[in-house]
Amino acid sequence: LAARYRVGTMPIRAALQELRGRGLIIIEPNRGARVRRVDADFINNIYDLREAVWSILVPRCVRFITNADIEEMEAIQDRMDAAAKAGDFAEARRQNRLFHHLMYETARNPEASAVLEQNWVLINGLRAIFGYGPGRLEDTNRMHRELIAALRARDGARAIELVCGSAERSREDLIRLISQQPAASG
Repeated sequence: LAARYRVGTMPIRAALQELRGRGLIIIEPNRGARVRRVDADFINNIYDLREAVWSILVPRCVRFITNADIEEMEAIQDRMDAAAKAGDFAEARRQNRLFHHLMYETARNPEASAVLEQNWVLINGLRAIFGYGPGRLEDTNRMHRELIAALRARDGARAIELVCGSAERSREDLIRLISQQPAASG
């Protein structure tokens, strides 16, 4: 890799360690590195982590959210609805990320937010490749509207229920889409 990209071995090693830390490659002693298989187990692991972190962040979000934050969430959701209706899935993913990023910031826990942000990049990349199953974006948009209402009411239990339920449906949708693809070596 160093020769191929005309760089020293240290940047290559650093990049491989970064990819390993993100769970995207597996490094085996005396065998080298290989890309991790993106399969149901991998998706389940990512979503298990997401749901655990959300259960920490959502109560904090409920505690710290302001009416101005809620208005901003509504504006983002309006743009996401419009993008989904127009079939602009890249823009819908972008607005979805903004929606969630606002929740991360509102929760005031940058360490937990960093975990979600890290695997968001992976999930967003997988969505760019595999897309969404029938009705998934509409379900997300509906859930966001209900979540905004729960946040406005400062109903933490309902907000957690909505976020975790949506994550579960997203997990199932992504696993279904990936399982429909021809098997790849990993």
